[in-house]
Amino acid sequence: MPQPRRDKKAGDRVWPRMHEHIVEMTAAYPVTLATFALKSGLEEFKSMAQQALGVDKNGIGISS
Repeated sequence: MPQPRRDKKAGDRVWPRMHEHIVEMTAAYPVTLATFALKSGLEEFKSMAQQALGVDKNGIGISS
């Protein structure tokens, strides 16, 4: 018998395809961060965005 989901058990709201929504939001995070970094001009966010995108300061891919 499947175990009840802890989030539902705790009374949190869960909707159909919630998992897919979370995956898409997570996948979009590096682009959202990079957009903010470019608009703000803040170096610390540029560095975070480069790391999230997996590129160095020249836009060349880096391995983790």
